[in-house]
Amino acid sequence: MNHWPLNGPQFMLAITACLVAIIFVLLIALLKTRVRRAEFARLQQDVKELSELVKELQVAEQIRFLKEINVAMKDGEGLSTIPSFPNTA
Repeated sequence: MNHWPLNGPQFMLAITACLVAIIFVLLIALLKTRVRRAEFARLQQDVKELSELVKELQVAEQIRFLKEINVAMKDGEGLSTIPSFPNTA
């Protein structure tokens, strides 16, 4: 083994440095995975909250629309006079 460029202590130092580097990379990957999971969980919660808000808005809009129909029917105007929704695009 005299032809190896590294002697015993240098070889052990090189192996130790490689192992430390591998462990360091694995720890970083683990932390990134935890951050991604936390971010994904937060986004799932945001989607759930937005979905609930949309449902509430749908109910409120249906009630408003039905009231508008009832007012139009009481005034004898019929369904044809119900205003169309403005184009918001």
